[in-house]
Amino acid sequence: MIIGRILSVHVGKAAELRGKPGKKSAIDKRPVQGAVALGRFGFEGDVQVDRRYHGGPFKAVCAYCSHNHRYWEESYGVTMPPGSFGENIHLEGGDDGEVCLGDLIGVGDVRLRISGPRGPCSNLGAHWGLKDLHLRAKKERKTGYYLSVEEQGVVEAGTDLVLLDRPHPEWTITSIWNVLDGPVPSVEEIRSLQENPFLDEDWAPNLRSLLRRADKNAAT
Repeated sequence: MIIGRILSVHVGKAAELRGKPGKKSAIDKRPVQGAVALGRFGFEGDVQVDRRYHGGPFKAVCAYCSHNHRYWEESYGVTMPPGSFGENIHLEGGDDGEVCLGDLIGVGDVRLRISGPRGPCSNLGAHWGLKDLHLRAKKERKTGYYLSVEEQGVVEAGTDLVLLDRPHPEWTITSIWNVLDGPVPSVEEIRSLQENPFLDEDWAPNLRSLLRRADKNAAT
């Protein structure tokens, strides 16, 4: 089943971040023409400045859909070119409320696995001079998401995203955020995410904290 299409592929270089003088970021991704090599840790030529929060096998590829870009352009009255939200693949379709944790996606010969939501940081707001953008993106469930690479190869614009397997249809990116950033969820919901083998391990501390709160609420 086709669930989307890649409109453009983007990579970023380290550059001074607008809004944070002296700080560097590669959030401003630029389009790459033709086929781009994709390895286990990301696209050839793509830089992750702060490896504590970016890059690694769970965050090899950042995806964002064109529908969300248009939403922010209309909300703020600014033009946001593809790639300027920090995404590597700019999509038609593949919205946060439609794709699920653990989805196995074929992109030509490449195989990608959705590993969880992107946690937008203040660099996003600083890049655009919109201090609340990263907070609104999370609140409005328009963050985009990360994918790991299960089979390496090359990726290019115009390629369809083909859903090959959906082991966890209950966990859309939006529903994950409803646990991570909503009212205190149930113990069962938190444990379900904790035990999911496809979730980016960087979310483990957040889930442990949520579990402590949920256990405390259940005991009172």
